[in-house]
Amino acid sequence: MQIARRAGVVHLGDTLHALCAAAYEAGAGTVPAAPTLVIGQHTLHDPGRAPAGRHTLYAYTHVPQRCDLSDDEVADRVEQRIEAFAPGFRELVLGRACRSPQGLERENPSMVGGDLGGGSFELDQQFVFRPAPELCRYRTPLRGLYLAGSSTHPGPGVHGVSGDGAARAVLADRSPLRFWR
Repeated sequence: MQIARRAGVVHLGDTLHALCAAAYEAGAGTVPAAPTLVIGQHTLHDPGRAPAGRHTLYAYTHVPQRCDLSDDEVADRVEQRIEAFAPGFRELVLGRACRSPQGLERENPSMVGGDLGGGSFELDQQFVFRPAPELCRYRTPLRGLYLAGSSTHPGPGVHGVSGDGAARAVLADRSPLRFWR
């Protein structure tokens, strides 16, 4: 548990059976009874994200695009799940903000149905084909416009890699050694 306290991101699950059950339930259209969670602790590495002595935390889980529970009921289930692994957690919560799949899409239209993964995982959307071969190096046809995010190479779940790639493309394009601008 001490290592988890120092980790920026923690994947919280249980047995293989529980992990599979959570995925099956979400795929079948219900909010999992014991959801598998991804939990981020921003303030471990950026204390400026909260008042001194306080912390922020985010958690997400897979749910159906059209949930059978309210946002608060889903959040209660998530907090119960964390509490099962970190007793006393719920007593520390000072406030929370919830985002349903519809709420995520309203705030960011590129997250269709609340899809954090940026869309398809089909073969034609993997490797240099994501989102299209001509955009795989983070450059767009518009000079000075670059592309990054889960919808770009290498895809979702590889946090920060596409942003790093886009930043490297910007630096390379600004280099005095690049004569073909």
